[in-house]
Amino acid sequence: MTEQRMLAINISSRFAAYAVNIGVQFFLTPYIVMALGAAEYGYLGLGQNFISYLDIFTFVTAGTLFRFAMISFTQKNKDDVNAYFSSSVYSTLAYLLALIIPVSYAIWRLKDFIKINPSIVQDVQILFILLMINFVFNTFFLIFRTGTQMVNKFYLISIRDFFSVILETALLLSMYIFFEPKIYYLGISAVVLSGLTMIYDFVLLKRFIPHLEIRLKHVKWTKLRDITSSGFYSMVKQTSNILLVGLDLLFANTMVSEIAMGQLSIGKILPKAMQSFLTMAIGSFNVMFTKLYAQKRMDHLLVQVKRGIKVLGTVTMLPNIILIVYGLPFYKLWIPHQDVQLIYILSVLTALVLVMTGLMSPLQSIFTITNHLKVNAIVHLIYGLISVLTTYLFLKYTNFGVYAIAGVSTFYGILLPFVFQMPYAAYCLDLPKLTFFPLMFRSILTFLVLVLFGFGMRQVIMPTTWIQLILSCGILGLVGVGVIYLMYFTAEERVHILSIFGVRK
Repeated sequence: MTEQRMLAINISSRFAAYAVNIGVQFFLTPYIVMALGAAEYGYLGLGQNFISYLDIFTFVTAGTLFRFAMISFTQKNKDDVNAYFSSSVYSTLAYLLALIIPVSYAIWRLKDFIKINPSIVQDVQILFILLMINFVFNTFFLIFRTGTQMVNKFYLISIRDFFSVILETALLLSMYIFFEPKIYYLGISAVVLSGLTMIYDFVLLKRFIPHLEIRLKHVKWTKLRDITSSGFYSMVKQTSNILLVGLDLLFANTMVSEIAMGQLSIGKILPKAMQSFLTMAIGSFNVMFTKLYAQKRMDHLLVQVKRGIKVLGTVTMLPNIILIVYGLPFYKLWIPHQDVQLIYILSVLTALVLVMTGLMSPLQSIFTITNHLKVNAIVHLIYGLISVLTTYLFLKYTNFGVYAIAGVSTFYGILLPFVFQMPYAAYCLDLPKLTFFPLMFRSILTFLVLVLFGFGMRQVIMPTTWIQLILSCGILGLVGVGVIYLMYFTAEERVHILSIFGVRK
């Protein structure tokens, strides 16, 4: 099977798993929000954000494992593969053990750090404990999943995720139907699923890399230094991501209100699900990029990076265009008892950043593959600090409230690719700094054409029922696919796309 055919299978399977997840969220979220209330539901997102703060340091011990292990695997160096995996696992374990006391204390004093209704303090503390256990499981299954990524079998991860969504739905419905609704049920389901996922990924790891031995004797300081030196800058980059978008719910809780935190959390549900899909989809390209870089095939690498931008741009733009155009009637039908106008605007602001993130994902991979992480990390950190300061000043001295939180993140998320990411990615590949700008402008033009068409279509068809909404979104989606295929992709690329699916011209 060719790499391009495998890439199509991996992305298609990922999209199918993503569609199932969205479908489940569609039916499950309103029920849970109705049972708990928007304010209490917001603590799930806040807890997940807190865990992401702890996750920063795992980027030091595991953030660049794939790069080093993949290059060693491609070069058939089994000893180095064992050394990289062992060094990553044991250093990560040491970090997680060191977290036990400070995290336990923080959860015990949680009400001193954030606003919590006194009647649900214990429930929120239990939720945070469960999310912490989930974090431990997730950290190890992300390491173990590297094996499946190295052999480019991402569709197996999608199959796993499909059954995980089904199991999660069954668990949550059982608990919310048969017991008094509690926020920590979401934590219980997360722990069960991450535990099973960790076992599944470890089994696949041993199957695809049977010679792999994760043992203390294989830990090598030189390999640990390779991982941690590059991983340090991945950690700094992740810190900047948190500063750019990861403090939004904390700002909403402490400087606006608990209900604003809940509304922002609901507004980010759909974009967050799309982000999850994007994170997995880029992994399929990373395998190809890393192989080409290890083989010194730089011209072909550039071709594949540009194709990656177009493919991920397409799968990111289409759902977000539909959300921007028909998000308001969707929220009116989906969660009619909430402030749908506010939630819609917050979703649109988040969606705009996500479109840029999708387009930039292949370029972000270049920094890791070429090991040019230092400058990228420092620039993102500076932007993150500026974003936090800007958000604080808006909240302190204006009445924009939760709009300021989402709006500032959107502004800097759109600005950064033009000021830094595209020019620096070109530099890392020894290309002229404007190499990726024409493709970016073409992407934005395609996006704007479809958004304008969608708003024109909305003037004619404003759905008020689910059937009308589904038909309207379907029509817009089909038009979008046609416009992107004819306007966004070149004639040569269209022939290549058809050939992947066995169609010859």
